[in-house]
Amino acid sequence: VLIGADACILTFVRDADRRPFRFVVSGHRISGLVTLSDLQRLPVRAALFAAVTHLETVMAEAIRALFKNPDQWLEILTADRRKVVRREISKAKQEDAFVDALLFTRFGEKVAIIRERIHSSAAFESFDTDLGRIRSLRNGLAHASHFAATRDAARDVCQTFRLIERWIDMLTKLQQ
Repeated sequence: VLIGADACILTFVRDADRRPFRFVVSGHRISGLVTLSDLQRLPVRAALFAAVTHLETVMAEAIRALFKNPDQWLEILTADRRKVVRREISKAKQEDAFVDALLFTRFGEKVAIIRERIHSSAAFESFDTDLGRIRSLRNGLAHASHFAATRDAARDVCQTFRLIERWIDMLTKLQQ
């Protein structure tokens, strides 16, 4: 029931559904209390969005490892999206601002690209379901909704955060 005052905010989020309150300890005394309802606070929103962004970065790295040529993964996108991505790449190159073609893809597109390569792997059986939950959380965070407004929604945030960590680990291993 204790958590250090210097603990990462995500340490609490990781299992707040299992331990819905913690006393914050600083030195030799209790200096505060955090509860499941604190998941709605702005610092938690920022930390969770950073975790989702980290996952998306790992997804991009996995795509680079799975597809040696960007034209291979581009073919997985719909024709319309492929045109948009190619146009954005061209524009960035003209402005000498091109960094990486994957920066022009959306979260869901990265999911589809990875799915194309790992669809038969038993280890990735829950990929679509899990990434759907993560995408839903991401959208809630990005659009300033009340993503953890109820006890059940807050518990779901904790479970989804654990999925984010799981898929960061799985996709990192996929690259090795």
